[in-house]
Amino acid sequence: MNKHVYGRLLKSPHWQKMRLKIFERDEWKCTKCSDSESELHAHHTEYRKNKKPWEYPMKCITTLCWRCHERAHGRPGLTEQELVEKKERDDIEEWNRLSEPEKKAEREFFSRTLRELSVKYGGKVD
Repeated sequence: MNKHVYGRLLKSPHWQKMRLKIFERDEWKCTKCSDSESELHAHHTEYRKNKKPWEYPMKCITTLCWRCHERAHGRPGLTEQELVEKKERDDIEEWNRLSEPEKKAEREFFSRTLRELSVKYGGKVD
């Protein structure tokens, strides 16, 4: 699954509920630097192909502040605005590198996932 589709899945209600559980477990602070004032991210410590973000065990997800999260992904020193701009560029570049069959597979995977979530949450998934 490419970053574009994965990023969209991170907006699902199922993932949002799980990340709140992670934040609560970690007492709403970064597990690396103990920052409790900056934006917090739920960071997967490992990634598996075609696994939805909420399909990981909770032990594989930790709370990081946005700075530590950037460092964990090898992107230290970016401002929040630079991070947003870089992510948008990376997503577009990655999508453009996919072949048409890969794009079709990603669209089908995303559509299937949205249908599953829509059924589960009573049609309230965008």
